[in-house]
Amino acid sequence: MEKYIKGRRSSRLEIRFPSRKKKPEEVPEVNSDEITVEHRETWWSRLFRREQLEPEEDLSPEEQARLEAMEQEIEAVEEAEEDATDPDDIEALEEARESLIERLFNSMRFFRRRHQLEDKAERIAELEEEEAEQLAMDEDMKEVLKITHKWLGKLMKRYKDEFKKSKDYGRYVEILEKYGVAKKK
Repeated sequence: MEKYIKGRRSSRLEIRFPSRKKKPEEVPEVNSDEITVEHRETWWSRLFRREQLEPEEDLSPEEQARLEAMEQEIEAVEEAEEDATDPDDIEALEEARESLIERLFNSMRFFRRRHQLEDKAERIAELEEEEAEQLAMDEDMKEVLKITHKWLGKLMKRYKDEFKKSKDYGRYVEILEKYGVAKKK
């Protein structure tokens, strides 16, 4: 039995996560008469460059300010996380960072959806306006056709017969039927 238990213990899968120890920084060689400024990118900024973070639509100044403030909060938490030594503090900061990142993405999705809805609402308003104009034009067209039909009915028989034999008469009847002035046969 002891042999079996030892075998089971040794066959267990062990997962070890790498420690979050800081890597030693590489110090560049600098002459005494030179001034060198280095910008250190965080993993967050490398992963999601600013161009990729911005939604496709134009953001209002308030929305931009809100996103920038959230980005600054994330960077501040990352800096605090790098300086922390207590494992509990590190864990709490990781959770805070993840929460902030999730809030940032949710805000971006919300802004994108709101802009899309605004665009759709504008398009619907334009279409309704066009449809109203079309209906007004259709009513005017019906009235013109009725007037024209009434006056064509007052023509002499010879002109009526001539018109009925022409190619224009077929098109005239189609238009009358289209606008509901004449009944379809």
